[in-house]
Amino acid sequence: MKRTVIIGAGPAGLSCALKLKRLDEKAEIFVIEKATSIGRHNLSGGILSLEKIESFLDSYIPGWTNNPEILKRKILKDDMLLFLDKRRRLVLNSVFATARKFGLGTSSNLQNAVISISSICRAMAHEARKMGIGIITSCPIAEIEMMNDKVTIRSIRQGLDHFGREQDNYLPPEEICADFVVLAEGAAGAVTEKFIEKYELRRSKPQLFSLGIKEIVKVPEEHYVSFGKGRVVHVLGYPLWRPVLGPDIFGGGILYDYGENRLSVGMIAALDWKYCNFSAQDALTLFKQHTYIERFLKGGEVIEAGARMIPEGGFYSIPKERISGTIGKDNVLICGDGAGFVNMLDVKGLHNAILSGAIAAEAIATSSGEVKSAAMHYTCGVKKSSIWKELYKARRFRQTVAKYGMTFGMPLAILPLGLPVPEIHPDRMSLTDDVFPLLPDKKYDRDHFTAMANITYREQQPAHISIRDNSICDDLCRKVFKCPCLTFCPGGVYDRVDGKVTVLQPSNCLNCRTCANKCPFDNINLSLPEGGSGPNYKNM
Repeated sequence: MKRTVIIGAGPAGLSCALKLKRLDEKAEIFVIEKATSIGRHNLSGGILSLEKIESFLDSYIPGWTNNPEILKRKILKDDMLLFLDKRRRLVLNSVFATARKFGLGTSSNLQNAVISISSICRAMAHEARKMGIGIITSCPIAEIEMMNDKVTIRSIRQGLDHFGREQDNYLPPEEICADFVVLAEGAAGAVTEKFIEKYELRRSKPQLFSLGIKEIVKVPEEHYVSFGKGRVVHVLGYPLWRPVLGPDIFGGGILYDYGENRLSVGMIAALDWKYCNFSAQDALTLFKQHTYIERFLKGGEVIEAGARMIPEGGFYSIPKERISGTIGKDNVLICGDGAGFVNMLDVKGLHNAILSGAIAAEAIATSSGEVKSAAMHYTCGVKKSSIWKELYKARRFRQTVAKYGMTFGMPLAILPLGLPVPEIHPDRMSLTDDVFPLLPDKKYDRDHFTAMANITYREQQPAHISIRDNSICDDLCRKVFKCPCLTFCPGGVYDRVDGKVTVLQPSNCLNCRTCANKCPFDNINLSLPEGGSGPNYKNM
């Protein structure tokens, strides 16, 4: 009997487990998750493209369309706006509709769905357990090691104090041996990135990321009715981008109907911003204060909040084995956001994560007699799927915008001009000493934000965040960039103590990994905290 271990109980990992068990009832499958329970670390903008994966969900989550915890709303109205400043706006619906007729730009969201990714993962896990799939929670994995035809998975040590001494609740590292491993951790997963580096997988272009900040707001009924049932609004322009006047950051705001007098509001900002004082949360504040958005949120109460990174590099940022070109290596496969299967032209990746997990399951079932052929079968399956077609269509989009900015990059990226894909640098290298020109009157309340993310850490455990060289912070970063980590970290983990930058509140960390990818000197070291640490999302 072959054993498959899936690292990460998100949509990609759980879809792989469900599909594989259906293909092979005798398969031994374990899903390992670092959160205390399923869904606690899962956050998404929340729009699910139904066309390609609705039949999969119907098969594996009976009655999901009638479950209001999962399906918040079918989308009935899809609006695209351009904010010119904090008061004025343009409606771009007709512009985007015309572009679609010529095969340009983003697709329509009509008849897609607004969902809770936390809830859909809980439902998938429930079905998985019923099928006999083992799900292990509160278990962070330190690394995996390939040995002949087997893969060894090692967990971290848990139950240490601040000085690394064993306490009464000490748990030594455990090892699991597997025939197949599926890495489904999400964006910039710790184990996945270690694997990519150790086994020399390559990306044609550096992976680019955005930081997404999301709030669920309970609003007065009259405002909720005024917004409209089944409506989603996407916004370009202010506060992230204004032609000529600046600023210039790829991204935008969102406002979705979330059901039961709740609206989902968020801000997505590309991590290649150049402003040393930029905060995505301050940009969200400016967005919420726009006269058009404020009318719907006025008198509302934030009942949940969170943050996560989104992989945006797309087609040219998929990690591949350098000789064979496989997405993974031998009997280790990389799925979902860990592989970068997000289509930023449509700003969607959830359906691709679910589909990639199912393709991984098919590859494993096909390779049961020869485990090292799994990555080859998986890569062939991905290339034959709609994932590859979507990413190929948008292959130049994100790199072109990164190179030329929003004003010139967007038309160059969307129009079929046949331009080569530009060379780009990792997000951290884009930072300058420029200052973001727009700031809200009142700074974002990060203490309230972390409270609404329900963050928990065992107080005695060692800090999982450290600064490698404090002299770099003091002698270089402070003088050139004014220590941007003090501003960009969504949890407010970093602060000054006696004039020096320090990791003051590691227990505020959201596990978003923004700091590791945006520190201009790559001077922040992240390790994995104990199992169950971090945010505890309920409805995200």
